[in-house]
Amino acid sequence: MGYTEADILAFAEQHWTVIIIDNWRQSVIYAVDHMDLPVPNSDDPSPTSTVEKEATCAGP
Repeated sequence: MGYTEADILAFAEQHWTVIIIDNWRQSVIYAVDHMDLPVPNSDDPSPTSTVEKEATCAGP
């Protein structure tokens, strides 16, 4: 039993906010985990963080 395009659009209209927020959170988590970015709201003023060190070892 598959979904029609109308079913998907109806779901998206009801849940688009959740989907967008979830995608944004995943993007932020990915950026923090894999790029040399300061961690938001971090108490550490140093630009070098454990996230940055881990990112140099992690593959794409």
